[in-house]
Amino acid sequence: MSDLSLKMEESGLGRDQRFDVIKGICALGVVGVHFAGSFIGRPGIRWEPAFFVGVYWNQIFTFAVPVFLFISGYLNGRREYPSISNYYGKRLWGLLPQYFLVCIAWWFLFPHADFIQDLTWDNIFIRLFYRGIQGTQYFVLAIMQLFLLAPIIRWLVAFSTKKIHKHSVYFFALFFLVLHVMIGNACFNGKLNYYYYCLPFSPFWLFFFFFGLYARKLLGFMSDQLSLKVSLALLAIGAVISQAYNLYRCSTPEIAGVESNLLPFDFAYSRPVMIVYDLCVVAVVALALVHNQTGFLKRLSWFRFFGRYSYEIYLWHLVLLQYVGWGNLKVMQLCENYPAFIVLVCLFVCVLISFFRYIYDLLISIVRRFCNFVPTWIV
Repeated sequence: MSDLSLKMEESGLGRDQRFDVIKGICALGVVGVHFAGSFIGRPGIRWEPAFFVGVYWNQIFTFAVPVFLFISGYLNGRREYPSISNYYGKRLWGLLPQYFLVCIAWWFLFPHADFIQDLTWDNIFIRLFYRGIQGTQYFVLAIMQLFLLAPIIRWLVAFSTKKIHKHSVYFFALFFLVLHVMIGNACFNGKLNYYYYCLPFSPFWLFFFFFGLYARKLLGFMSDQLSLKVSLALLAIGAVISQAYNLYRCSTPEIAGVESNLLPFDFAYSRPVMIVYDLCVVAVVALALVHNQTGFLKRLSWFRFFGRYSYEIYLWHLVLLQYVGWGNLKVMQLCENYPAFIVLVCLFVCVLISFFRYIYDLLISIVRRFCNFVPTWIV
């Protein structure tokens, strides 16, 4: 690894701090996608500075969810579990308790919200385990589906590699990539419902997870430094060009709409130009990780704190934003008049959630050390 200071051994397993940096950037990005992005459609500020901050942050950080899924697959592929039951137990226990806690929080704190009012006995199972009680929770349920599929995928790849072709992993990757593009285009063109067959639909996201799961096998052949650097440069250029074209369309009144949105901002992951952008960004991250081209992460090491608690940030940021953002008229006016406050609010939310989770972990460790009775499942 090019920067050993970013690595730290933890509990016998290597906790690679590079992943915390990347996840921390993505966590801050997700908060901004939702908070800064909300200024795109606010009345009275269209084509004002706050509008542009919202557009740029909302569009640039669309890579956050695909990168999260890639990292989840990458880390999943590095670990071995003694049994399938142990694997499922750890994965589901790591995801579901906090998710259910957030659902309960939404229910009690915002009982009159539209998404709570829409809950019925007929749809509660789908909402709780597929779409999410609140719309942005789709990620938790998509990643849960992918974790459940992971052992089956690994068995299929191992079986086909042994029985059919030694390079079967490449055929699987190509198939999942084509599937991702086809589903995305079908959702973008209205042939499939974006909110059922894109956001929470694991087959749509399967390529990113699979790419992470087998990143070393898929990219291990690239050992020549020149070809590696050329590939990284081309992918980075592809990401820049696709996003520059997208931002041009989003920030041009005649294209985006002078008074109202004419571009489908909600279809962030299925628009063709954004599919290209996300794929390029994930490929850059993959190449950098697999071939240890990550020295630049040292300059971004402060994101590690967010990265350690990225799941908590993802789950709780919208709840907190109801109080320190959208629900606070003075804060929203400050953000509209001084767009730098949009960034400060996003940072504040990440810091506050990370701080409280850190204090919780610290208290649990102190109690466990001195009382030696707190069971491990509490953490």
